[in-house]
Amino acid sequence: AAKIILSVGHMTERKGFHILIGALALMQSRKDIVLAIAGDGAERRALENQAADLGVRDRVVFPGAVQNEDLPAWYRAADLFALASSREGWPNVVCEAQATGLPVVATSVWGIPEIISGEDVGLLVPARDPEAFAHAFDRAFAMPWNNDAIARRGGERTWDKVSVKLDLLFETMVKR
Repeated sequence: AAKIILSVGHMTERKGFHILIGALALMQSRKDIVLAIAGDGAERRALENQAADLGVRDRVVFPGAVQNEDLPAWYRAADLFALASSREGWPNVVCEAQATGLPVVATSVWGIPEIISGEDVGLLVPARDPEAFAHAFDRAFAMPWNNDAIARRGGERTWDKVSVKLDLLFETMVKR
C-alpha cells in the first residue's frame, strides 16, 4: 500500500511545496510514497512542471483547493503531514493534522517548534532543503507513532481553549 505525505496550503514559494517535491524525487527507491498537495495558487503550474521534470509526476497528486469541511478526510487518509514553509506564525494546518493523529514533519521556523515540541508528535527539519526533508521522511516512516497520543496533543489547542487563554491574558494586561 502507498504511503501518503499530505501538505495543505496556498501554492506560493513561501509554503515550500517545491522542496517537498524535490525531497520525493530524492527518494527514488521509495516508489510506495505519494505526495498530495491540497491547495491552489500562482505556483501550481510550476509545481506540476517541477514534478514532471524530476520524474515524480505520477507520485504527486494535486487535488486543488479542498474545502475546510473536507480536510479531515484528507488528514485521516495520509500517513504523514509535511510543511516546508519559510515562515509561519502558528499554522492551523499543523494543529489540524495533529488533531487527527497525523505526525508532522515541518521546518523549524517561527511558531512551529512550539507545536511540534517533541519527537513524539513530529519531526522538525532545521534546513529548508529537499535533502533534509527526504532524510526526515525516511526517519518518520520508520518511527512507531502513537496516533492517539498525537491526536490528544492536537486536541489540547482548540479555538475554545485558545480564546479562554487570550481572555485571561487580556484581563491580566488590563489590570496592570
